[in-house]
Amino acid sequence: MAKPKRTVFVDADVVAFRAAAGSQQWENWGTDDLDGARWTAQADGETARKHIDISLEELRDDLCADEIVCCLTDNDNWRCDVLPTYKGNRSKTERPILLPQARQYLREKYEAWQRPGLEGDDLLGILSGLSSRWPGERIMATIDKDLKTVPGLVYLWHHSVLGIQEITVEYADKWHLMQGIAGDAVDGYKGCPGIGMETAERFLEEPFMYVNETYTPKSGKNKDIDQTRWVKSEAPSLWEGIVSLYARQGVSEEDAIVQFQVARILRSTEYDFKKKEPILWTPAQIAE
Repeated sequence: MAKPKRTVFVDADVVAFRAAAGSQQWENWGTDDLDGARWTAQADGETARKHIDISLEELRDDLCADEIVCCLTDNDNWRCDVLPTYKGNRSKTERPILLPQARQYLREKYEAWQRPGLEGDDLLGILSGLSSRWPGERIMATIDKDLKTVPGLVYLWHHSVLGIQEITVEYADKWHLMQGIAGDAVDGYKGCPGIGMETAERFLEEPFMYVNETYTPKSGKNKDIDQTRWVKSEAPSLWEGIVSLYARQGVSEEDAIVQFQVARILRSTEYDFKKKEPILWTPAQIAE
């Protein structure tokens, strides 16, 4: 019996950035009269191209891949329409000189996908779910923990000792909810203020609901004056419990939904191929 075909979908944004950065060198030309130092950067295109070839060949060998598919982020990003501040903290980050050329090289030499409005992560999630286009095993190769929100086979190449991990639907859905609650400062969405991943995970394991109740102290400086406080109660549903976490921090349900939408890496069932646009996440997708 023939061995099943194995396709690896690669986060090519990382490959291009590392290749461009690795080919770049800075040189100090001494001091000037204004800011104390003069620096220039130079980069070698051949070095960048070799870096890309070696990186993809190593992935091919490590994973015994029959096919490599490179996924690149588009200049536009649908998440910025949902949350204008998404990744706004990266706008001033200096990028390697040869990054555009590295990305172009990937498009010219390899099978590279880039689609309007989509991030590379979205393409990893969408394409890896298309069994009719790529039959056999489909592996997402990345360094981004966000891919844990997508069911399927994931290879974190900076943690290669873990090997190929199988992400179940249940685990992916849970990780997405954790991301939506905790937020991601690197990507520029806050989640629920004051809650990190560990607290989010504990909440999902034992959900509850915050209720704002009125009480009247019988002693102290506020004696006989009505006060309000948040107390824990049983949650009618997981989403209502999540909404109460946000409400306690003064965040509306509408703003909470936005956090979960931008945290969601698209899956093949969450992209409208005719309209070429994402199908946004809604609380109705939560499995109780």
